[in-house]
Amino acid sequence: MVIVDYGHFQPVNGQYGTLYFVNERGEDWYDIRSTLTVWGPRGEFISAIYGAWAMVDVDGIVTNVEFDPSRLMPGDRTVLGIDASHEDIEPGMIWEDGELKPSTEESRERVQ
Repeated sequence: MVIVDYGHFQPVNGQYGTLYFVNERGEDWYDIRSTLTVWGPRGEFISAIYGAWAMVDVDGIVTNVEFDPSRLMPGDRTVLGIDASHEDIEPGMIWEDGELKPSTEESRERVQ
């Protein structure tokens, strides 16, 4: 399973009260996201380069999993692109040493 770490994003207030999410490399989540997806002529989501997208909290626990990265708002979270079905990744899994590990009872309770 290929997993790409897009970085840990922090919210930044932009001009006119717009909220952005910027990683430690200064990259804006919305700019990154625009290169990862295909949209139809009416603005409907068609596909993304990975089948699963996960947000991970500061403790390494997966808090949210989506098939469409535009559904993510990664304030104080790390974003992972995962070459797997979104149904194979679950909240509570643990991101550690560059890989996703099975959830524990404690990690599952933290995301409920």
